[in-house]
Amino acid sequence: MSYRCVNKPLPVVLKELSKETGVNIVFSESKINSTKTVTIGATNELLVDVVKVICEPFKLTYQIIGGNIAIVSQKFEGLNEQFTLSGYLRSKEGGEALPYAAVYLADRSAGVFCNEDGFYALKLKRGNHNVVFSYVGYNEDTLQLFLGRDTTVNMRLGTSNQITEIIVEEDLTRTTERYGETYFSTDRIANAMMFAGEADVLRAINSTSGVSTASDGFGGLSVRGGNYDQNLILYDGVPVQNTGHAFGLISIFNSSIIQDSRLIKGGFPARYGGRLSSILDIKTRDGNNQHYQGELSLSTIASRAVVEGPIIKNKASFLLSYRRTFADPWIKELSRYIIESGDGKGETSYHFSDFNGKLSFWIGSRHQLSFSYYNGGDDLRSDASTDKSSFGARYNSRDINEQKWGNQLASVHLHSQLGKNVFSRLIAYSSKWESDAYFFDRNAVDSAAVVEDIYAADYKVSKLDMQGLRWDLDLQLNRNHLFRFGAGYVKNSFTPGFISITNVNTGPIFPEVITKDEISLLANSNSYGSSELTAYFEEEFNAGQNVLFNLGVHGSQFKYGTTTYTSAQPRASMNINGQKTWFNLSAAMLRQYHQALSDNGLGFPSDQWITASKYILPADGFNANTSLGFLLSKSSSVVIGAYYKSMKNIISLGEGEALQITGGEEWQKLIPRGEGKAYGVEAGFQWSHPKAEFEINATYGKANRQFEDLNNGESYLYKYDRTYMTNTSLSLKTGEKSRMNVFFTYQKGSNVSLPTGGIIVREQNGQKYIYPVFEGKNNYRFPAFIRLDVGFTFNSKSKIGEHRIFVGIYNVLNRKNPVYLDISRNNFDLNVYEINKVSIFPVLPSLSYTLAIGK
Repeated sequence: MSYRCVNKPLPVVLKELSKETGVNIVFSESKINSTKTVTIGATNELLVDVVKVICEPFKLTYQIIGGNIAIVSQKFEGLNEQFTLSGYLRSKEGGEALPYAAVYLADRSAGVFCNEDGFYALKLKRGNHNVVFSYVGYNEDTLQLFLGRDTTVNMRLGTSNQITEIIVEEDLTRTTERYGETYFSTDRIANAMMFAGEADVLRAINSTSGVSTASDGFGGLSVRGGNYDQNLILYDGVPVQNTGHAFGLISIFNSSIIQDSRLIKGGFPARYGGRLSSILDIKTRDGNNQHYQGELSLSTIASRAVVEGPIIKNKASFLLSYRRTFADPWIKELSRYIIESGDGKGETSYHFSDFNGKLSFWIGSRHQLSFSYYNGGDDLRSDASTDKSSFGARYNSRDINEQKWGNQLASVHLHSQLGKNVFSRLIAYSSKWESDAYFFDRNAVDSAAVVEDIYAADYKVSKLDMQGLRWDLDLQLNRNHLFRFGAGYVKNSFTPGFISITNVNTGPIFPEVITKDEISLLANSNSYGSSELTAYFEEEFNAGQNVLFNLGVHGSQFKYGTTTYTSAQPRASMNINGQKTWFNLSAAMLRQYHQALSDNGLGFPSDQWITASKYILPADGFNANTSLGFLLSKSSSVVIGAYYKSMKNIISLGEGEALQITGGEEWQKLIPRGEGKAYGVEAGFQWSHPKAEFEINATYGKANRQFEDLNNGESYLYKYDRTYMTNTSLSLKTGEKSRMNVFFTYQKGSNVSLPTGGIIVREQNGQKYIYPVFEGKNNYRFPAFIRLDVGFTFNSKSKIGEHRIFVGIYNVLNRKNPVYLDISRNNFDLNVYEINKVSIFPVLPSLSYTLAIGK
């Protein structure tokens, strides 16, 4: 409305406003100071805003009652009383919860984030409020209401168009990063560069500062100089031990069913525990409870299907997904061709698959019961042999590699709103991890000069079974105080095993093979049980002047037989948020009871997970983090940060050493224990536009390790001491329904141990054990890792559904980035070792097609 007046009495102005707008304005003239007048000029303003301005000089305010505006005194009894506005935010299209959505007043004087279930509780003073509801990729909605009692408001937000989505996402991304977290929406994952046409949350995470892998995704994530086993990865609240298909090239997480992902690299809240480096919390969708829909996808290496819909509309839903590689036949044919080209025989077969299932039930308006299940794994089998003669000598070799690994997760969740500002989450879960690997390698030569047959056989097994129960309680006392409490119990069963047999036979060439069944009997693996009881308390409070503190403590008691470890880990963080700047400072004490024992440092699934025991102390860590951010404009920001972490009682193995794990506990005494440090600085710049998004980040960091029993007790560079790395990404809208993505990364090479030549032969019980000689651990740095990826996405619609085509080129520069060193014996002199840098992927084109039905 528009309205103008000069020196008019307030009662006259109120009557004119009521007549002009048709809104009944109720007031008492006896309570209005008759000596004052009103002068105002308003153009295209809201009526309530005009009324508020003209009433302020008279010490009056207004209330909206039944569609009428009542003019009351600012001293009206109960005006400063507080009430709770609470409810759930869900999507309009599918009824999905919108986790961590923002709920705030339009003037930004108060606000909260929803919890992981989309529940919010905001305490406000009695009166009129304009409340904004916002979530990434959805249309923002504003509710005008008078709050005079505790009120429940459940909101549903509709999906937005592309332009709005980009702007809102950038705003939320910056907001969450102010609190030391990095948020990954489904669109951010989809726009990250794909490998072989597969969208992947871990690929998106790997493009952030401070995060690296061995090469091309192999070996899991290293966050700020930590090992891959130091990351707590939660999938719908269930811990996951190994996250990779194809040795880490593709994650086990199906991007089509992910609702929300958050990475915490520093400032760990007290509710998380058990790891030293990072938290990755992934939540899957509940399934559409409004209508049925599905998705079919075919990429370069795999196909997947998703189906979801209501069991009972608004009350129950289901979500099912299945994914499997279809590359088995051409992997076999290609491997057979390569082997036969080298005058050998054999083939390689490989496949992976995963299944997700989820059932969700809403019991009334305050309770949700969910059942989740995941089962996935990989199967690799390779057998190659050669037998040839040359210049009177016969050469024979055999290489067998059989590996299987996989996860099985199951959980039951009960989420309840116990009161107007109290929320409870109860989960019972099972997490199982199993891996076994069998390797056989033989090199033999039969000539006039020498007859020698050297063979090695390895068998590794790792099983981890976790059965847990956890309860979390959130209490929003008022707008300035949020309390979190929780407790949990988990029972663990570990079954590690490793046996290695190496021998030299100087008789006739011995063609027999030590089979997997034979060597696994020699391993004689035992199971080791442990249990852990945890509890935490956490308070998040607003100290005023845009200063937010999070203080808490995470406590744990761990038992292994008669051995008990107890820990209290304080956590603290401070966030100062201005209009255009923000500052974060945090520190945390951490403890980890489970570690992975690796003999190659690559984080392959054959690593053994072991538990703290009488001889293996739990790993302890300290993590400090600070960052300073600047909002340069509505579409750009820059962040600068620094971190420091220290670790002790971490474990490792020496190069060329084989630790036999064949039952009992004596082997635990032989595991080297040491300490580590990592520190560095990070910087990032983000810019967004309706037609483009650009991001660049850089990290300069150092990471080292020191073990009394390794490297002569001297400090050495950690494998993932990259020193310097930078990632650049550009997402450009090339048309109404097309987009181009470009990703470039430069990272200083990782460190590996290079044998300096020669062998040591030790005889024990008649056996000959042969080892390369390593004069230093991680004494060689690979060349820099450089990769450029380009991809194009095309979207369209038809009567069938929505179509999406991705065409991309991985490693455009055809850079040969080494993954690991292959150390093998020379066929002509078995005492000489040949060393080759192995790179996996040259330039690799990829293609994927996705059909979404019912969306």
